[in-house]
Formats: sequence, structure tokens, C-alpha cells
Amino acid sequence: MKRVLVKPKIEEEIVYLDNVNKGTPIFVKKDGKLIGMLVHEPRNGGWIIRLGGEIGATGYWESRVACITDAYNHTYGYTFYIEE
Repeated sequence: MKRVLVKPKIEEEIVYLDNVNKGTPIFVKKDGKLIGMLVHEPRNGGWIIRLGGEIGATGYWESRVACITDAYNHTYGYTFYIEE
């Protein structure tokens, strides 16, 4: 898997969000474990993080950039990945 970042950083295992097609699945990890997936909610026009287990989903953002920035930097400490 390649990690998805919003801000530039030099590292081989990174792909920038601008280069990720909106149809490409983006997976969510916390503490190195896969816990969910970034999902577009067309009815509401925004993005959520769909989690496995009892929680269901978390957050609501109007854009992928806002979702990844907020969930990574401030709120949850999640990291985001795509399959190679």
C-alpha cells in the first residue's frame, strides 16, 4: 500500500491526493492497523470514514482534502493508504 498525503513530503511510499482518482479506494489505518475506508456520501455531497466493528462511521467533510487533513492532523490520528 502507498500512503496518501495532502502536503508534499519526500518519500518513496507516498502518493499525493491530487494524483489519486476519486474512484480509487482510500483505506484508513490507525496504529498500523486497517480500520476502515474513506467513503463518498453522494446523498449529502460529502466524505466520511467508514469504520468496521460497532462504530460504523466517523466525521463528515465536504472534501477529501478536508477529511484527510482533519482526521490525520487534528482529530483522530488516522493515516490514509491506497493499493499499489
